[in-house]
Amino acid sequence: MSDMERTSIFNLENIELPGADESAPKPEFTINNDRTAEWALKKIREEKEEYERIKALADEMIAEATYKAEQARKRYEANSAFLTGKLLQYFETVPKKATKTQETYRLLSGTLVRKFATVKANPDKEKLTAWLKANGYTDYIKTVEEPKWGDFKKLINIEGSIATIADTGEIVEGVTIVEEPPEFKIKFE
Repeated sequence: MSDMERTSIFNLENIELPGADESAPKPEFTINNDRTAEWALKKIREEKEEYERIKALADEMIAEATYKAEQARKRYEANSAFLTGKLLQYFETVPKKATKTQETYRLLSGTLVRKFATVKANPDKEKLTAWLKANGYTDYIKTVEEPKWGDFKKLINIEGSIATIADTGEIVEGVTIVEEPPEFKIKFE
């Protein structure tokens, strides 16, 4: 039987292609004439159209889900900001437990917390390292390029917007003072 005869007998529509399954057995046939070549071209076009249809559907669903998630985020942010403001107003009317850094008020579902304003020293590594070297604080330098900030910050006081050595009053260069505003937040239990 010739290849031409085999192709006419062979029903191309019943060929099961492997698809994305790399381990699937590959069908036994060859493209050896215009008819099978034409079938292969049509099959490729059909697969492409199916892919594009599925991809378009997925893109629509992703866009819809993204839109819904964005709407939910906006609703959450607006509603939680509104309710947090109301909780802050209530917080002002109740007796609070106070520590050095914050005030708290416990409820069943969570705790209302107001952290007091603080100041924080932020080192500029290069400037501080140069200052430490120039002023004899070389024990507070980790490497040639970096100060031992964790140890050194124990020596400083913050006076307004200036960092000074607590014992001597020397002004420390390379340390910026940043004021952190008070913060009201909710901790859920």
